[in-house]
Parts: sequence; structure tokens; C-alpha cells
Amino acid sequence: MTDKVNFLPPEPIKLIDEDTESDELTRPFISNESNNFDTISNISMSNIGIKKIIISDCTIVTGDNGTKFAVWKMTLILKSDPTSTMNGGPPLIQLYKRYSDFERFRSKLLIKIREVRPDLRNLVPELPPVIPWYKSWDYDHLNFDKKWLAKRRIGLERFMSQVVSNSQITELASDELKKFLET
Repeated sequence: MTDKVNFLPPEPIKLIDEDTESDELTRPFISNESNNFDTISNISMSNIGIKKIIISDCTIVTGDNGTKFAVWKMTLILKSDPTSTMNGGPPLIQLYKRYSDFERFRSKLLIKIREVRPDLRNLVPELPPVIPWYKSWDYDHLNFDKKWLAKRRIGLERFMSQVVSNSQITELASDELKKFLET
């Protein structure tokens, strides 16, 4: 049996920051490494310096017990310091996440925001939908369909972009965001 790796070309969405009041949030991250890759653990999350998030490269993986699942490549393009001597563009962080990781992250955001400010619970955006229960008999076929995965990728990218661009979410749930981006 041959395992195939499916590639879905990225269809980025444009994130526009119209928040002029959040000077504290726009302070850049500076990478200390000569390449443009860094890790979240080297970055202070007290200021969210993420310029753009791209979800791409869906890879279908077969687990130990034979079940298949999709792994998404998440690239964080960080705001760069114009006074930095670093060449080659802004620093990048690349992570790999499953849909279930995004579900757990959203649940943690909701719990944290309910604890601190229950009135702001609706700030947390929705994730793209899962396969409806009444179609679960054809789950493997539907869940790995290219069109379905393309829609899910767009939804995940929109979700993450809305989370990091919302200053209220990043302030109230900065620890949850940091943990999600570290693992």
C-alpha cells in the first residue's frame, strides 16, 4: 500500500490591521538567529507581533492504529524591526497542527474569556465545521476530499487571523495563545 501526500496550494486571506490604538501590540519581535526561523519560546508574548498567519500544506498522515488525519502547516510571519540588521525578510515560525488542536485551543479561549469577561464570549470566532454526523458513514472519503480540505484551510486561517488581530482576545488569553503556538 502506497501512502500519498496530498498538497493543497495555499489560498491566503489578507489580514488588515485597522487598530491604530494598539501601539503596545505592534512592537516587533526580533529574531536572534541568522536564518528567518525562530521559536515562540524565544519570543515574549506580552506583545503580539504577528503580521500574518498562513495555513497551508495539508498533509494526510496515517497514525499508528491505521487511522488517517490531516496535519496543517501554520506559518506565522512576524513583524520585523526596521532597525534590525537581519536580511531576508521578516522572521517566520512554522508549526504543524491537527484540526483537533484548533478545537482544543478554541475551547481554552472560551473558558478563559468566560472566567475573566463572560460578556465577551462572542469575540472568539467559530472554527470551520466538522463533517455532519449524518454523513459519518462516508467520513474518510468526505474528510479528505480536496474541496473540503481547501474550505477547512481557509476557515482555519480566518479563525487564527481573527484571534491574533483581536486585541481583547490576545490580552485576555495571552497564556492560552502562547501555549498553542509553543506546542
